[in-house]
Amino acid sequence: MEPQDPECRHHDVHIFDDIRCCLACGETVFDSTPNFDIAPQHGEVTPYQYAELNYALGQEVRLVVLFPGQQSDDILIDIVHVNLMDRPSYEATSYAWANQEADASLSQSVYCRGRYIPVTKNCEAALRCLRRKGRKRYLWVDAISIDQGNIAERNHQVAFMSEIYRRASQVLIYLGGSTEETNTIFDYLNGDALALHQIKRDKVHLVVKAFVNLRWFSRVWVLQEVAFAQLATIIAGDRTAQWTSVSIDKVLHLCKKTHIFTPSALRFTPASQPNGFILDVLHKSRNCSATDPRDKVFAVIGLMSEEDRLALTVEYSLSCAQVFLGLAVYMIDVRKDLNLIRYATCQHGNWHAHATSKERNEIPTWVPRWDVWTPFEPLPPDTDLVTLQERYLSPGPSFQSLIATEISTEAASMLFQYLPSADIIMPTAAWSDWLNLWLHEAPYITERPSSQWVRDMSLALTQARAPKLVKMVCSRYVNPKVLSLALWTEAWDPSPTSSPPCLRVYAHRLATVKNSASGTPMRGLTSLPAQYSRALFPVRRYCSMCAQHFVAKPICQTNPSVQTSIIEEFKREATKFGLEKFPFSTGESLGFTQAQVNAGDTVWLLPNVNVLFLLRKVEQHYEMIGECYLYRVLRPHPCLCCGVEVKKWTTVSEIIDIW
Repeated sequence: MEPQDPECRHHDVHIFDDIRCCLACGETVFDSTPNFDIAPQHGEVTPYQYAELNYALGQEVRLVVLFPGQQSDDILIDIVHVNLMDRPSYEATSYAWANQEADASLSQSVYCRGRYIPVTKNCEAALRCLRRKGRKRYLWVDAISIDQGNIAERNHQVAFMSEIYRRASQVLIYLGGSTEETNTIFDYLNGDALALHQIKRDKVHLVVKAFVNLRWFSRVWVLQEVAFAQLATIIAGDRTAQWTSVSIDKVLHLCKKTHIFTPSALRFTPASQPNGFILDVLHKSRNCSATDPRDKVFAVIGLMSEEDRLALTVEYSLSCAQVFLGLAVYMIDVRKDLNLIRYATCQHGNWHAHATSKERNEIPTWVPRWDVWTPFEPLPPDTDLVTLQERYLSPGPSFQSLIATEISTEAASMLFQYLPSADIIMPTAAWSDWLNLWLHEAPYITERPSSQWVRDMSLALTQARAPKLVKMVCSRYVNPKVLSLALWTEAWDPSPTSSPPCLRVYAHRLATVKNSASGTPMRGLTSLPAQYSRALFPVRRYCSMCAQHFVAKPICQTNPSVQTSIIEEFKREATKFGLEKFPFSTGESLGFTQAQVNAGDTVWLLPNVNVLFLLRKVEQHYEMIGECYLYRVLRPHPCLCCGVEVKKWTTVSEIIDIW
């Protein structure tokens, strides 16, 4: 039955005794047919003007009515508004905006009520492929169903994209035109076990690679479009196949068998209804492609837990830097989770080291760039770090003990009077600057204390004035370089500034990198190379009894069994944490990392994170390099003769700013 009021496009549909009625126009059902009297006149056609969606209805969306036509006909459509709560029948499309030649320009047109809507070549090809010859089809097509020029609407529609795909009768996945390679894979997926056996073995790799290299497989939106599909069908030209968990397993098996990198699109199966942890979801999506880098976050919000979905909003008025930074601040300030910074590994080498100063100023090194491709997986957590931290980390020199060592009682009294307000939480570097100014101005200072005293006092003040600080996102500290305490206090501004914030943490410095082999990853540990094994024994250490025993002999003598035990333990650890890492040595141990490390970089233990991090000092702050592993970290060093523990690990605890 045709609607008597063809202009009604704000359908207020309700169901009465299984009969659908539109209260807006009074019709029982609605439908649309092309008005061939207003078929497009290509020289005169004007752009289509979208009618606004009625958000008061809750879940109103636009459906594309794809009218039948021959292969060469213009694509004619109509657009109708429906409420998802009324359970309309439709199919959702999934396709890549750009074609295989990476052309994402809006160079094609579809025609709605005599007006045109610009679309990409691949979108036009998908509609042409999905168009039936004898009857119309109701589709949800993101490029057409959302007014792409309306930011507020994009925010609204993208926010419940998962619901759109969940309620669709099926998801139609358009991969592109058919090729010899896609035909072979489709035959295999449709049950022809001999499809791949009929081609030469060396060609199987090329066939599988050509298939998973289709642009759809790298598209970030694919993840939720597949995950929420009740039924999914892949289409290439005139070939189709059901896209099920069985089909995906078959493709995964082919990728593994032919040693091809597995695309992220294969990480979710139809109807899996994920409710994932935010960082896992974001990491799975970061190697996908997106025309808009902000979609690396927005496209996967629907895959996150309900708590995160409610907290994170889709807002296209924000810049890419604001989206990434806002997500990081949410994780640290709201979720109280510092594990986010683990995903910033390798950015310094892959992006940040080559970024412009403007880009560096927009996104700090501790904020993951979710649009930066990375082949690395986060290191597995080392659960022993928490126990070792409680057992072996010792507090530094106390504030009270240092007061009496190198300054007079009168000077100490003045120190308390000059101390900044207790609500100011300063990094240790700021305390050092403050102390040097105080020593310059303070009376009763007859002889300036040593620089070591200043360093120790800075650490003591750090612990005394901020004993409960774990982490905070705040404005960056920059030495004001003034000559008086009054000017220093005036220059100190803890309020947020226009520059991106820093991550201020109470951290423990464990070691300094002495040598690195960034260009030579560890690929095998059947026999540990000499340059690595030597780094496991950088300093000869013996217990007092063994040292006395060797008093008449060269100290270089060691017990081979102890050395072998150390090497074997390191091999086990390296295997557990994964090979293909870059080794580095410190003055006390051997470690490895996935990032590009330089001599002088430092190894840190940050609060509530079960991995170690490499940081690079720049002036008075640090930049994030990435997570790392360090052999026997925090555990006392063994005697190289008898194996007994003889030397504690040297650590320094302070508050630092990571920019």
